[in-house]
Amino acid sequence: MLTVVVILLSVALLLGVGYFLRTRTPAFAVAQVERAIANRDVAAFEARVDIPMLVESTLDAALASGTEKVGGVFGAGLGKALLDRMKPQFQPRLEEEIRTQVREGTFSWDKLARLQGAELSMRLGELLGASNWTYEGHGPVRRIAPAEATARLHYSPPEGGTESVLLTLQKGELGWRVVRAIPGEADAE
Repeated sequence: MLTVVVILLSVALLLGVGYFLRTRTPAFAVAQVERAIANRDVAAFEARVDIPMLVESTLDAALASGTEKVGGVFGAGLGKALLDRMKPQFQPRLEEEIRTQVREGTFSWDKLARLQGAELSMRLGELLGASNWTYEGHGPVRRIAPAEATARLHYSPPEGGTESVLLTLQKGELGWRVVRAIPGEADAE
């Protein structure tokens, strides 16, 4: 009888340790983000996505791509200065829009990633409107440093083919969290 109790306690301990270790991985964080989006759970989404950092990195990339379109060194510098002044107005609006879309079940990573390559003259609402891309799942979650990992999400645009969004996760005091989403190369893995 004592042997059975010891075996059961050992199995329970091993399962507990395994669960504890699994819940501390970037792959578990990606699964929780997917679940939060599917369940329209903003609190769970924010637990695994650093929305302010995500928005800041997205706007920085959008602003950088916007200044590339301005001709000459002087024009690019002037364009960057102007766009930097616009950033504080866009950031809180975009953060709240992400929360709203998660709550309403309309959030899609592809819209956020495509914002980076969009013409900044377009309205923010148009950029974050309804996505007609179909989410196909994600590839392997890869650690690229002890406290950094990536996950490639796959989407099918309506015109066909496969596009991807590369999420970057960082490990911090709150565990693994998404901090960046960038457009990936078509079907690269």
